[in-house]
Formats: sequence, C-alpha cells, structure tokens
Amino acid sequence: MAVLMAMTMILSMSMTAFAADAADAPKGTLTVNNTVEGKTLDLYQIFTATKSGENVAYTLNSAYEGFFKNNTRIPGSESLTGEALSEAAYNYVKEQVGANGEAATAKTFAKDVLGWILDSKNHITATKTVNTTATSTVVSDLAYGYYLVYPKGATDTSTAPGNQTYTSAASLVSITADTATINMKSNYPTVDKKIIPAQSGSGITVGAIVDAS
Repeated sequence: MAVLMAMTMILSMSMTAFAADAADAPKGTLTVNNTVEGKTLDLYQIFTATKSGENVAYTLNSAYEGFFKNNTRIPGSESLTGEALSEAAYNYVKEQVGANGEAATAKTFAKDVLGWILDSKNHITATKTVNTTATSTVVSDLAYGYYLVYPKGATDTSTAPGNQTYTSAASLVSITADTATINMKSNYPTVDKKIIPAQSGSGITVGAIVDAS
C-alpha cells in the first residue's frame, strides 16, 4: 500500500509539473488586419515551436501527419515517423512558403493545406476560434507555433485588401515572439444590390431590392 501511495504521489507530482510547464509556456499575440466585424477566425496550429535564444525548433502536430505523409507531396514521406517526419514536413513548408512567407508557391500550399483541413474525413478541429472585430482582430494567448489562419467565409480571392504579394483564402504565420501581425489575403463576398423603381401595373408597389444581374 505504501508503494502504491508513493507511486500515486509521484504520478500526481509529474502531472502537476506538466500542467505547470504548459501554463508557463511562452505565448504570443496575433493581430489580423483588414477584418470585418462579426465574422469568425479559425486558427490551426500545424507545428508547435520552442525557442532558445534566436533558434526555433518546430515539431509537427500529429493531427497533420496525414497531410505530409504523402509520397507525391514529399517523396519517401509515407515511411517516415517522429522527428524524421517533422523535419521533412518543416523542410517542405519552408520550400513552399519561402524564407519570408511570400514565395510564389505559398498561395498553392495554403490552398492545399486548407482544403485538407476542411475535408471532414481528416477530423481536424481549430486550435482556436475567435470572433472578428472591425478593421483588425487581436488573438491572444497563442502557444508558440506555425499556424494557418482561416477567416471563414472570406472566399473572394480576386483581390486582397492592402498591398498583398498574393491572394489566398488563408494566411500562414509563425508565432515565436510576443507579437505578430498579418493581413487578410482575401475578402468577404458581397452581393451588389440595385433599386428597381415601382412600375405601373407590375404588381410592385414599392421599390424592390434585387441581386444585380
């Protein structure tokens, strides 16, 4: 009984220490510019990150292994596990998005990973969901990591607000400091309306608002 109690105490102390470490882990704040009030932002943490000085180590979240374990996407990746898979996934993302996140293939990568995330058979849930505010939205208490930021419903990629290098329905960002800022790379679709004046004998007695043709 004494041995059992000792083991229970050790386990409890370990779990408490683990919880404390998680609570004390560094977190950052993300500002997303060009948001519209009353919408939703979903954030997906693809990699966790730990920082030592200026060095950052990324570890692939296990929920996203299915995206990267793809021999067409990353040759030989389907046989990789653990650190080897994390390294291959990190190198693939770095190659796709570029050193500053503005590579020509960044748009394609963001589209591909968003499509995979939204596919219900992959059972991916958002790491964090927040309601947007006008002009910009602040997302606090984000654990360090590499995130895909998805403004739900902002599917208009014909133009992007602000001076954007490329348009995309989702954005990618690393949170490895106290603050980070990104701009939305898409817009919320709008429906043009026009007033049709009342016409005699038409059965319309007041001006009607209809979709523009």
